[in-house]
Amino acid sequence: MTHSTRAHAKLSPSAAHRWFACPGSIRLSAGIVDKSSVYADEGTAAHMLAERCLTNNADADQYANDTITVRDGVEFTVDQEMGEAVQVFLDRVRHYESLGYEIQVEQRLDLGHLSPGQFGTGDAIAFKDGDLHLFEYKHGRGVAVDPKDNPQLLSYVSGAAKRYHNRRVEFVTCHVVQPRAPHKDGPVRMWATTPKVLAAFEQEFREAAGRTADPNAPLVAGDHCRFCPAAAICPALRDKSMEIARAEFDDPAEVAKLTPADVGEILHGLDLVEARCRRIREFAHQEANDGRTPEGWKLVYKRANRRWADEGKAAQALKLGFDLGDDEIFERKLVSPAKADSLVGKKAAAALKPLIDKTPSGTALAPVDDPRPAAKADASVEFGT
Repeated sequence: MTHSTRAHAKLSPSAAHRWFACPGSIRLSAGIVDKSSVYADEGTAAHMLAERCLTNNADADQYANDTITVRDGVEFTVDQEMGEAVQVFLDRVRHYESLGYEIQVEQRLDLGHLSPGQFGTGDAIAFKDGDLHLFEYKHGRGVAVDPKDNPQLLSYVSGAAKRYHNRRVEFVTCHVVQPRAPHKDGPVRMWATTPKVLAAFEQEFREAAGRTADPNAPLVAGDHCRFCPAAAICPALRDKSMEIARAEFDDPAEVAKLTPADVGEILHGLDLVEARCRRIREFAHQEANDGRTPEGWKLVYKRANRRWADEGKAAQALKLGFDLGDDEIFERKLVSPAKADSLVGKKAAAALKPLIDKTPSGTALAPVDDPRPAAKADASVEFGT
């Protein structure tokens, strides 16, 4: 199996955090095409690169500038950022391979013992002498994923453990490799647990799966709505969003009276409102693309940026037709610090640190449990100037 051809189960482990909390989301999502985003497609490309490297015993930089086709019309070039991120995953898996662990890549894992017909796909699995490790690569930079009590990872571990049932699994460890999302524990996080904890989770999975089969399964709005395919039409999310909007913004004059605690509570609620708005826009756009344009709206072309259709022909025309030299039509620039690291080697690159500026481009609000360190407030506010 390859990542690009992965099938998806009805009770997908990757969405377990949602349907565990909102069993009615499975019923409401039936028949809705969950359109992939550019971020999801890029993640698929990165997974395909990782699979290719592990299968061919290659490093990611060996595929630099190669094109990876996710599906018809969707391609990504293996740039330096993707290569460096995937290499972190490769290094983690290969560390266990060097210790004599059996390694399996992109394995379809049967979860029929948890719910009939269900399955998942593990990015990489390592096993040796009763010690089972599950590796999950996350290419996203938006939401940092924690391995502890993670239902997606525990689902995969459950399927992997069944493969070794005749060899006895005594230790279980979940690994999340997510190089592009900041986290207090770094780009590689691991959580060790026991078969006893896994058995308890398996029963929780069975019970949650059973709740989704109820034709009257409840719809529950919450943080899990962010990636729900049915968010645009969900009455529970609609009602919760309207409740938040009415409670906080019916009287504009009251906004000025809000305390920092009030604002913090509102911000958490806005995540739900924004999730619903985003999904409605995505749904409406897809409807228009399918010929069912919302009344009062129309499809338009996005702004087109000018670029050379053929750089070789353009360069020849500029030279021959306008007597311009290479120094006039080509630009040279210094390589990035990341590229310099790869050129001189990571150990030698330490000497370049005094020459590198990492000044943030600005600040953003984040919940207190966000792994990034807190930034200082604007000086004029902080010091009352």
